[in-house]
Amino acid sequence: MTIELALESPISMMNELCPLGDIELCFVHLFKENSVYRDYYLDAKKKGRFLILDNGIMELGYSMSSDDLITSTSELQPDLVTPPEILGDGDSTLKLTYAFAEAFERSKLYPSTKILGVAHGSSLQSWCKTFQELLQIPYISRIAVPYRIPFDVTQSTRNCSELEAFVVRRVDICNWIDEKYPNTEIHLFGLAHPSEVNYQAKHNFIKSIDTSLPIMAATRNIRYDVLDFGLYEKDRLNIQLPYSKKLIDCAERNITVLKQVLK
Repeated sequence: MTIELALESPISMMNELCPLGDIELCFVHLFKENSVYRDYYLDAKKKGRFLILDNGIMELGYSMSSDDLITSTSELQPDLVTPPEILGDGDSTLKLTYAFAEAFERSKLYPSTKILGVAHGSSLQSWCKTFQELLQIPYISRIAVPYRIPFDVTQSTRNCSELEAFVVRRVDICNWIDEKYPNTEIHLFGLAHPSEVNYQAKHNFIKSIDTSLPIMAATRNIRYDVLDFGLYEKDRLNIQLPYSKKLIDCAERNITVLKQVLK
């Protein structure tokens, strides 16, 4: 079964690059602030694209509020919406998720929109507790696993770079899910390195993944190969990059290679 891919792109190239993914991921702060960005996702929804509305924490450093998320959800009608969260803090994220679920219930947005719960924790024990509790919350239909796992799971990452450690840890987390909860629908938030997909593609419970890595690689003229995804490097995507046909051509190749592995 294919893992569906969502792509993040500079705004100037969204119309060419985002449709190359299988689904869409929309950041709520950009949806509220940028008319070009907003119009793209409203049109994607009209075209019937599966759409996730994201709280923006990885871009802003904090989550947009429940009110912002509910208001934008009412307008965009995404398939999934992520509640506010606190990176690495399972207990605080659960409190925010419960509060969001109450507001979500009052909004009457279910079942056209469902919740994408996000699992966090500072240790394996606290992460698993958060994951298991999210399974019990009404309206959650899929659980997201961030790429930044701050603890070792089954393997020591002492001799790994930070990005290599993130890959090893999330692969281990997904192997745990495969053993304990193989019928739970999972979304992978971001990639530390595209080689991770070689390990995750075997899991039927992973339904979707989002990333900007194929496009970020293209900004450095890196061309993916199934056997070589390049160095363990990761930058923040500049969404204000000007339109570039050369970048689009390189990104298209990288996206094609990544999707070959995800099938």
